[in-house]
This record gives sequence, C-alpha cells and structure tokens, in this order.
Amino acid sequence: MKNDGGTIKATYAPLLDGPVKIFVPTSKWWDMIVYVLGSGARLSRREIVLTAANKDGGAHVDSALTPEYEALAQHGSVGYFMSSMRESTNEQPFTDAHFVAVRQMAYELLNSPELLSCG
Repeated sequence: MKNDGGTIKATYAPLLDGPVKIFVPTSKWWDMIVYVLGSGARLSRREIVLTAANKDGGAHVDSALTPEYEALAQHGSVGYFMSSMRESTNEQPFTDAHFVAVRQMAYELLNSPELLSCG
C-alpha cells in the first residue's frame, strides 16, 4: 500500500527473498502450478513466462493471449485491498499480477543454488 498525495493506492509486489525457501529441481520448479485463480485458471511458471515472452511484448506481441494468462493479467485476479473509514469502504483491485509473477520467477532463478553452483 502506498500513499500517492493523499490517495491510498494498493500494490501487489513480488516477495523476492521471502521467509520460506524450498529448493526443488529446475524441471519441477518450471512446471509447478503457482496460480489458481477464481475463474479456475491454473498457471505454471512455464506458461506464464512463455506467454509473456512470446505473446505479451517479450519477443513479440500477439493479439491472442492464452485464456489463463489473460485471466492473471485482469485487475483483481489475485485479490483486492479493502479499507474502511467510518461508514465508507474502499475496494481496490491488485493489478499487474502477471508482471509481478515474472519478476518473482526471475529473482528465484537468478538466486537458485543450481545456477549459483555453475560459477
């Protein structure tokens, strides 16, 4: 959450170096389901990264994103921030979950023991 000149704005950000670390083989990590959305869409790291790279402005822009990736990119796909003051309630959807996911995965990959041992 950040205050933008008097307006409170909800943000959704990667955890990066979170408190729990579970190391798994790269192939398992790549194919692991990391998002299950309310729409029923299930996304693995592989699906998110390859769709981002091949269809959403990475290598090129494709007019047809996968339905699962499109669901992740929707505002509110991973939830909402709600605040209440007196008798009014403000609800703001978290946005850009697809970009947050790619950033988190890049961090995990670049800090993996498997990659670091190659040096």
